[in-house]
Amino acid sequence: MIIGLTGTNCAGKDTVAEYLMKEKGFRHFSLSDVLRMELKKRGKQPTRDNLIEIGKGLRTRYGNSILARRAVKFCGKFKNCVLTSIRHPAEITELRKNKGFRLINVDAPAKVRFARMIQRKRAGDPATFREFLNYEKAEMQTRGAGQQIGKCREMADVTLRNSGKELSKLYARIDRIILSSL
Repeated sequence: MIIGLTGTNCAGKDTVAEYLMKEKGFRHFSLSDVLRMELKKRGKQPTRDNLIEIGKGLRTRYGNSILARRAVKFCGKFKNCVLTSIRHPAEITELRKNKGFRLINVDAPAKVRFARMIQRKRAGDPATFREFLNYEKAEMQTRGAGQQIGKCREMADVTLRNSGKELSKLYARIDRIILSSL
């Protein structure tokens, strides 16, 4: 089974992936890992802007589903795999070619997500709430090789709300999604 996770920044996609890995034995691969590897080859830092730029470049050169195609190769080695950082509809279309694929949109209120971003202290993350909202707006692009998180959200089989208050409820919902996919 392949479970794909899409959603807004700091909504909890990695929290969901960690649960699936630790409690359900899934292997985890982020489509952004493809970008980080490419940036490393080119001697560039994995900043948010560099990740977005290299993603657009790879999609333009190799097609909008390139990251998904590379991720599926990774997943082919394992029974259950969770993929994060799905940000383009063509990636979802490619992933839907795999039997049993489920796409989960993970979301949380913007202020909660911004607080999480500040806590993680990742290089290149926005420093202000306004900057955070501007980045998010850019990631909702509606066409081309850029990120299209809004369209990905619309293509999801289910949405998980993750305010972070009660992880046990989030985990129970994940369990129900997995059971319904079997």
